[in-house]
Amino acid sequence: MKEKREFPRVQHIGSCILSREGATDLETWQTKILDITAQGASIECPDTWPGLPDDNVRMTLTQEGGDIELKLSGMIVHQRLGVLGIKFLTVSVDNLAHLQRIIELDIANKIKTNESINV
Repeated sequence: MKEKREFPRVQHIGSCILSREGATDLETWQTKILDITAQGASIECPDTWPGLPDDNVRMTLTQEGGDIELKLSGMIVHQRLGVLGIKFLTVSVDNLAHLQRIIELDIANKIKTNESINV
């Protein structure tokens, strides 16, 4: 069954530094972005992830082969099968413009190569 998604998703675009406030300090993990939209992202769940749904997190996303870092805040909306689903809470105008450009380039590339677009 095909998933119905409201926003186009870009897959395998880079890495992520995920952080959350722990009991005593700021905890951070290096992980991979699985896919991203203008509204949220799916990332690999770090092996030692102690978080729960509704935890607030901060992410620094780095695009593969790029020098742009996006700093975003979000909330864990689901955790299953080694994947964390994150909904962005606040996105600056600059970060939103970068996200939209990444998505536009991915869609253009898929049209050019006749790949299916995940929406």
